[in-house]
Amino acid sequence: MPATVQNIIFWSAASCIFALLLFFGIDFAIYTPPHTGAGISPSTYPRMVAILLFCTSLYLVLESCLHHKRAQAQKPDVEDAGEPHAKRKLLSVCVIIPGYYASIEYLGIVMASTLAFVLLTRLTGERRTGRMLCIGAAVAAGLYYFFLYAAAVPMPEGLFGGIL
Repeated sequence: MPATVQNIIFWSAASCIFALLLFFGIDFAIYTPPHTGAGISPSTYPRMVAILLFCTSLYLVLESCLHHKRAQAQKPDVEDAGEPHAKRKLLSVCVIIPGYYASIEYLGIVMASTLAFVLLTRLTGERRTGRMLCIGAAVAAGLYYFFLYAAAVPMPEGLFGGIL
């Protein structure tokens, strides 16, 4: 098995374990008041992120194993070269995510989420900036209004507090 596939499987499996720890350990990190019937628990959003992280990581593990088996069945003597800029992209994600977290307080959840969406989609190869901005802003604003009004969870507004 090529080192690239081994790395993907290892880090994806590590992400699965992290997601499980996050899902089951979130109550120790975030105070969750008794349910009163109004809104949703403060631990709901981190749990949703943990579920998405777990599903995505599990998919990467399974897809890497299947891809390796298919490649070996077609050309058993060829090594998988992998993504040429994978380390740079992984490092970029490791900078973007903490930057996103740090910027939420100052820029607000909508602007920070839109910026993070645009930067992360650029890493995947998308080059239509206008479309990325529209989609990122629509998703971020939709989630903002959902959590603010339907879930009764206050969201940081940042510099654009009076606009939304």
